[in-house]
Amino acid sequence: MTLQAIMEEHNGLCEELKLLEAQADSLLQEERSKTSTLLEGAPLKTEVALLKDNQQLVLQLQQAEERVKGMCAHIEQLEEARVKASSRLSNHKPATQLLQTELQDSRAQVYEKDGTIPTLKANCASLRFTSTFHLRPPEADPK
Repeated sequence: MTLQAIMEEHNGLCEELKLLEAQADSLLQEERSKTSTLLEGAPLKTEVALLKDNQQLVLQLQQAEERVKGMCAHIEQLEEARVKASSRLSNHKPATQLLQTELQDSRAQVYEKDGTIPTLKANCASLRFTSTFHLRPPEADPK
């Protein structure tokens, strides 16, 4: 998993966490409003209805807490993966630099050899010409 992918997933989880927090704040506002209405003398709900509402809210809260715990664990895993990826990147940098140096050295050697080849060919041709000239038997004098 790349560092960029980890960061994107981390950001997505943070956004989801913010949404859950906003929902919780909204529910709290709603409950405060209900409480305010009750205190102002509006018709009171029955105890059974209040208990049912309370149970529903407790269930929603538990579900939200479980999602938050799961996201926190996932964020922790992502952070560990990011640290490992960063470490691997740090380890690969010197190796990459070494390979680049070796490549430059190899290029220099190839360039040097490419320059030597024409010189050797010219020397070879010169030696052939000289050896051909010296190995010929002297021609007899046609007198």
